[in-house]
Amino acid sequence: MHVDHVAASFARAVAIGATVALPVIKNSQIEFAHLIDPAGNRFAIWNQVPPAD
Repeated sequence: MHVDHVAASFARAVAIGATVALPVIKNSQIEFAHLIDPAGNRFAIWNQVPPAD
């Protein structure tokens, strides 16, 4: 799922019951995390990293 702010979305998901499958990772192209919802469904959140100037 594409989100505007990975860190904020990650924190909110954990606060409402998601568990962490893969913490927030940022590389030169994307920032992402994998979570598991309370029903056991794994999902990812991500956003593209702006190009460096």
